[in-house]
Amino acid sequence: MENGVRQWLRPIVTVLAWTGMRISELVNLRWQDVDFERRLIHIRVQESWKPKGKRDRVVPMYPTVEAVLRSLPIGPYVFASARGKQLMPRVSRRALKEDQIKLGMPAGDQHGFRRFFATTMIRNGVDVETVRQWGGWKSLNTMLRYLADVNASDSVNAMDQVFARMNAAPKENDKEMTKKPA
Repeated sequence: MENGVRQWLRPIVTVLAWTGMRISELVNLRWQDVDFERRLIHIRVQESWKPKGKRDRVVPMYPTVEAVLRSLPIGPYVFASARGKQLMPRVSRRALKEDQIKLGMPAGDQHGFRRFFATTMIRNGVDVETVRQWGGWKSLNTMLRYLADVNASDSVNAMDQVFARMNAAPKENDKEMTKKPA
């Protein structure tokens, strides 16, 4: 989708997809909340705005996100309008919706980015509690609604990985069980 949207939306699409951030969190992200040295993005409660969960959280920076952020001009807010002002959520949502329609995607599915993020992280071995915290979901049940359906191929691959890990090295208990009684 990154290549199919208008130029100014590309960094937004990348950051939404690889951080699990909500659009309101993205447009309120300030440069002081980006820690390139530690590769962290801080989503912080502000006087004028609070994230949906009403608490601070930290999201690690995926390398692609770091590259995108480093390419953006510095101002008070990370994502700014053409005039350098804070980008408005409704402007971003409307533009994303229009571009989704052009690309033949479900229009207005803003949760698709969060779904992609959570599903991708879990499929690549990040535990669900960590993904829940990164995405700012209050509960595991809420986060689980965002996960994409697991297809049969993913299920078989997951079981194969479990089997491979369990059989990679004999366990101490297995040695004890094979000893003959004295």
